[in-house]
Amino acid sequence: MLVLLLQLSAPPLLNDFLTRLEYLVYDQRLRVMPKAENPEENKIVIVDLDERSLQAEGQYPWNRI
Repeated sequence: MLVLLLQLSAPPLLNDFLTRLEYLVYDQRLRVMPKAENPEENKIVIVDLDERSLQAEGQYPWNRI
């Protein structure tokens, strides 16, 4: 209730302090959390369908089996 009361009727100085405190807590939380790793499987692959490939594999779309 106190936090809600402060948010609703806070003077500008206190509001600025609470905003700064929120940013500091957020920054610390990001520093503590482990960084996400991008596995090798998530690489982008560009596929080019040319006439030779279509003749070898058949008409697109292919079965997923």
